[in-house]
Amino acid sequence: MQNSSVPDYIERHSGNDLWQSRLRGKTTMTNKSGPDSTKPCEGCLTPVDAANAIRSARLNARELLDSAELMFTLKRFPHCTALSILAIEEAAKVGVLLMIFLEIGGDRARLWKSYRNHRAKTSWLNPAIESRVPASFPPISREAAKQIGTAGPTPDQLETSKQRALYSDCLEVSGDLVAHCPNLAEWRKDAWERMCEAQAVLSALRDYPPDELRIWREHIAQAVSGGKELSSALSGLDKDLLESNRQRKHTVDKLLNVQVVVRNLFELRLPSLSGLSPHPCVPPPCHLR
Repeated sequence: MQNSSVPDYIERHSGNDLWQSRLRGKTTMTNKSGPDSTKPCEGCLTPVDAANAIRSARLNARELLDSAELMFTLKRFPHCTALSILAIEEAAKVGVLLMIFLEIGGDRARLWKSYRNHRAKTSWLNPAIESRVPASFPPISREAAKQIGTAGPTPDQLETSKQRALYSDCLEVSGDLVAHCPNLAEWRKDAWERMCEAQAVLSALRDYPPDELRIWREHIAQAVSGGKELSSALSGLDKDLLESNRQRKHTVDKLLNVQVVVRNLFELRLPSLSGLSPHPCVPPPCHLR
């Protein structure tokens, strides 16, 4: 029987469920009993809070990268590019959360702002890549590692690329209007490079149990209160983590896999490295190209 409160043309529409729900005020947004009481966190983090937040960021970054890899396989290169950049942004949250928890790196409000700012998070990408070089290629000099790091995109370039990979736009080129449609541009190379960058960054992420975080904060606080460099806390920190058996153990297979993933990226950024092998047991990388 026809509902008198719903116009006849909506009742006869083949996809009328959504329209009827909106007219009756029963959509998922309008059907909530009261105002949204959630708000962004801007305070201190307990060890349990920090462990949960870090794990959430890592898992979400991993899922975004998985989706990007699926998009590359399906040749949806613009979506692969955007999802890879989003994975890089999520991965950067881990470092920001550690700084907030350990109360280092400056003003807490500024750190929380960086946690939610796209460009602030992607500014970690190139330094993170640079730091991964010695782990996979110990013979490489610090200068070469820096060259590899600085060869990457800027935060502004990544943000522009992400927007253009997702949205159509009207651009002006030499005084003429150009209608931009993502799937009409060439994205394969960009997609491959951003995906490799995300793989390299995510390979270094892990979870931090609350008990381990307590040890971290204890040693960092001692260094800060004593006016020492943070690096001075590493020796005692490493010893306590080993004694308490809380240091994460990686299998040989995972280590080798990480080296191959990072090697893929290094070959893109510095072709002269293509003849190097991080370990005699590491096979040549299998490119998706």
